Amino acid sequence: MLNYFSLQPSAFVPAGGAAPQREYFYWELHAGASLQALRRGDGKGFRNGPSKLIEIYDLKTDAAESKNLATEKPELVAKAELLMRAAHMDDPNWPMRDKKPAAAKAGAAKKQ
Repeated sequence: MLNYFSLQPSAFVPAGGAAPQREYFYWELHAGASLQALRRGDGKGFRNGPSKLIEIYDLKTDAAESKNLATEKPELVAKAELLMRAAHMDDPNWPMRDKKPAAAKAGAAKKQ
């Protein structure tokens, strides 16, 4: 079963209406380590691998994401963890991992 919503503009703005309000926006990337991120208001929670610590940024005052507020705002870390856990859906095609598996070396699997 697929659980997603379209990123097409029509999915965000009904014809003639305002964009629907959401508590947060969550996404994952799986190119290397499994990155999880969410936006909630001006805040952003980010984790670069399932065993990594969550980073918290205030994008209104720090658009460059240069000051991690996680130690100053443990309540936001806890909320981000809760939301990431609720939004994530396990999928065997997209396993959560800390780094991309190493590629097999060329010729290593050749049979003689």
